[in-house]
Amino acid sequence: MSIEKVGFDNMWKKELVKEACRKFEGEESSIRLIGGKYQHVFEFTRHNEPCILKLFPIAVKDQKILELELHWMSYLRDKNIKIPESIPSQNGNLIELIPVLPLPFCAVAFQKAEGEKIDINKTIYGNNHFFRMYGQLLGKLHFLSRRSQTEYSLFDQWNEGEIYQIDFSLVDHHILNKWFMYIEQIESFPQTADSYGLIHNDLHLNNFLITKNKEFVLYDFSRTKYHWYTYDIAITIFHIIEKYEPEDKQQFLEHCLLSFMEGYLSESSLDEGWEEQIQFFLDFYEVFVQIEKMARYESVSLHT
Repeated sequence: MSIEKVGFDNMWKKELVKEACRKFEGEESSIRLIGGKYQHVFEFTRHNEPCILKLFPIAVKDQKILELELHWMSYLRDKNIKIPESIPSQNGNLIELIPVLPLPFCAVAFQKAEGEKIDINKTIYGNNHFFRMYGQLLGKLHFLSRRSQTEYSLFDQWNEGEIYQIDFSLVDHHILNKWFMYIEQIESFPQTADSYGLIHNDLHLNNFLITKNKEFVLYDFSRTKYHWYTYDIAITIFHIIEKYEPEDKQQFLEHCLLSFMEGYLSESSLDEGWEEQIQFFLDFYEVFVQIEKMARYESVSLHT
């Protein structure tokens, strides 16, 4: 979708997007909106090469946290996790601050990754090899997390950010009671080197590509935080099975989880009881998603 055809809101006026593009030596005429949760991800051309531009309001993402994310991505890249390279601006900066009022924002750019997205309806069901590779990827991320705990202390802990900042008065009381019951249980979980650390927190099928050589390419680390590793596994599995009808989910869960965990445990370890904890977090995350949807819907209704 061309930038000229996009109905930008007050935050992403096309002149601001063009300014951000210029800072990374991009061609303004090549900008097109890709998407993102806040419609903040664009593709553009730089030196005849396709690139990705991401915009983050400072009110949503602090510049220091953005710097930390890029550092974490660089660390993982150095450890042979395939992640697109950051592109420096014409001033040599990986992050460009654009101090426009009333909402200043930061811009970052990356090389466009090669590869294709997974089509769950065509390629996944019954593909044990895919699930094992998927598990290996997450296991390797968690293994590397154990080696870098002290450098990333500014990332949110499990009960900070995200849903923990919304207005719970907008949420159905029955769902909210279940939520607080789950939170109380989570608070009792031990935090050990083999159970708790830096997680991806959003490793669903739309956050990576598969190359022709069947390698995973990750390109979004915007929800990185500290949590239980079993939670990261649970939400990854949740996003795989959510497309299936309720009567098929349990069978598919048992099928994919076996191969997924074989791959995971070949790269990383977990404390005893991880099976039960994954199931717990699957149930917890279902409530998490319900609350997010309720709060988002009610918030939109109040402002329309």
